[in-house]
Amino acid sequence: MPETYAAGLGRVNRRRALASGNVTARTSDLVTEQRALALCVRLCAMASGRVVAALSRALAEQLRKQLHGRFPLTETDPPVGQDEP
Repeated sequence: MPETYAAGLGRVNRRRALASGNVTARTSDLVTEQRALALCVRLCAMASGRVVAALSRALAEQLRKQLHGRFPLTETDPPVGQDEP
């Protein structure tokens, strides 16, 4: 594990070394309870990313429908409300 020496304190400063390291190096130094919490935080971040992606897709679909109704792409496009069963 990378460590830095804190000048004047006479001890090794692991926190500063870990701040510049990668995530795997940091989670390997955690105790079991902290690892579970770190995993939970990562999973929540992934889930929130999926939610944002789903919302953006839904909003893009709604915007496409609104723009299609206001500005038909071609002369053969049906009017608003008639393009869905």
